[in-house]
Parts: sequence; C-alpha cells; structure tokens
Amino acid sequence: TGQRVALKILPPSLTRTEQTLARFLREGRIMARVHHPDIVAFVDQGSAGRLHWFAMEFVDGVTLEERIRIGPLPVRKACRIAAAVARALQFAHEHGVVHRDVKPGNVILRDGPGGTPRDPEHPRIAITDFGLARETGTGSMTDSGALVGTPMYMAPEVVLGGSQVGGTLADVYSLGATLYTLVTGRPPFDGPTAQSVLKAVLEREPTSPRRLRHDLPEPVDAMIGKAMARKPAQRYGSAEEFAADLERFLRGERTLARSPGLLRRAGRWCARRPLVTGLLA
Repeated sequence: TGQRVALKILPPSLTRTEQTLARFLREGRIMARVHHPDIVAFVDQGSAGRLHWFAMEFVDGVTLEERIRIGPLPVRKACRIAAAVARALQFAHEHGVVHRDVKPGNVILRDGPGGTPRDPEHPRIAITDFGLARETGTGSMTDSGALVGTPMYMAPEVVLGGSQVGGTLADVYSLGATLYTLVTGRPPFDGPTAQSVLKAVLEREPTSPRRLRHDLPEPVDAMIGKAMARKPAQRYGSAEEFAADLERFLRGERTLARSPGLLRRAGRWCARRPLVTGLLA
C-alpha cells in the first residue's frame, strides 16, 4: 500500500523457545485489540520461514525518556501528556489489557508533518511496547511469579507479589511515577542496581517533587502522591479518575488530591523509622 510502518522482528534463534514465540505472538494480538489514537496502531502480523514479525504504524517523534534528557518539561505540558496517557490506558483497561510497563521510554511525543512539533498546549502522544502487557481474565506468560517491568516505575505490590498481581492500579502508579519524572527530570527511585531500586520502592517514600522543583504547584505534587500511594486502595480508583483530576488542574479547578497534613506526614515518618520512633517514645 506504500504505508510506512515499523517492524518488530523475532529473530529465528528465539523461535526455538515456545514460550518466547507465544509471548511475541500475544503482543501482536493484544495490540490489535486496542484501537486508540494515542496507542501505536497495529497493522499486520506474519512470518517468513522461521522469521516472525508484526507491523505497527511508524511514529515520527521522540520518546519522553529522550525528551527529559534536556531537562524537566513545563508543568502544564507534563500534565497534559499524563492526562492523555491516562485516557489511553483507561481505554486499554476497558478492553481487557493492562500495559504493565508504563514509563517515559514507552511514550512517544508525536511530531507533525515534516517534523514540525504540533500545538504545545495539546501534545499528541503514542503509547508503545505491549510486550509485557497482560490480558485480564486470562493466564499470563509470567504467572509463574517472575518479575517483569522497569524497577524505578514498578508498583510496590508488583515488587512484593510478582507481575501476576500487576493490575490496572499498578498502571496508575507507573503513570504517577512517569509524571514525577517529567516534572523533576529524574525518576522517583534510582540506584546502582535493580535490586537496590526495588528495595527503595518497598522501603522508602520518594523525595517530594516540590523539594526538587520549587515552582511545582501543590495540586500537582498532591496528584503525583495520590497516584503513587503505596497501598493501591489509596490511589486513584482508575486511570480515568487520574485523568479527570489532571484535567481539573489544567482548567484551574480544585483537584480531588490533597497534600498530606502534618499528622499524616508525621505518621509516614514514624512508619519509615520504627526503631527511632520507639526510642523517642
């Protein structure tokens, strides 16, 4: 047809592993289920001998990971991007798909014709890489308890229980961590090894975004905190709820998320330092 596409190829050497081939074929099947303007479109899938492939739309642009290398994004632009990602994730969730690897490297900022950026007030995005996605209501390729994903954007319950427990609220957490990175220029947790990052996710609260960026509005700090709550029940109840709160902020309305009060902050401090708390008591 003359359409320009991106090809994802599974090398013939990997087709010898039945599970690897099944996971690759599943990724194409999952992408074919979610037709949304902010999700990379699936085009076709096939094989030539032992070479398996699927074709996706070709997206002109850069990933958010590439963009933040030059510094944090303007706050309103970051919130618009996060709201768009949240809406697209909600669409995927409603169609029985959990992404499980939401991060800046898997969100592309689309460019306009000829490489000209589109309206900065309404950035267009494309979510990509459904290689770790799970179809809800079905078995997972990682239901054995294997841990898959990117540690610095991984929800605590996934770290504790394995990837099979990664549901829609784990995607909400990862999007909150992504927004944290967009406005501060660094991920909420980092370390020299994957194990040190996972330990930090379980045992520490991330540094408040407002301590890293003093001009960050308090509602944005509160929304990130709510999305990244350690307990899933304390997060937004869905990606749609997160999107709606971001859109309230962008319209200048009062957000649902609130910054923790003094007592709550003191409680968190005590929970993180039980030995010191006991000695003080």
